[in-house]
Amino acid sequence: MEKGDTSKFKGKQIQDIEVDFEKNLLSDEENEEKEDERLSEEKEIVPKIIGPVGLAQVGLDQERSRTKTRVLVPWTQDQKNIIQTFFAEHIRKRKPPRKRECEKLIENYPEVFINKNWKKIKVFIQNVYTKK
Repeated sequence: MEKGDTSKFKGKQIQDIEVDFEKNLLSDEENEEKEDERLSEEKEIVPKIIGPVGLAQVGLDQERSRTKTRVLVPWTQDQKNIIQTFFAEHIRKRKPPRKRECEKLIENYPEVFINKNWKKIKVFIQNVYTKK
């Protein structure tokens, strides 16, 4: 059945189909033995590759490298004032600015918003009108 040869049983009833259960059991046992042999070989290989470090320590090192620390840069009062005047209409209408609008603000004041990207500006505006 696992070999994809079920088409030969098409049109037959269950009583007409003969299945040799002993044959299937033997092949399953052989497969299990082969799988056990393969796993035991892999267990021998893994310690050789990892060496003296050990599995637990490798897992911890990988976990530490994946976590990225966020560095929060506070908004200056000058940045807040410029953003709130530039997007006053958006704040009044409670409408988030679009990407291009935020980029236009950054283009107009590149020295002020050197450490901010358009997403941070958008979120700042959203936070301003949700707090009101």
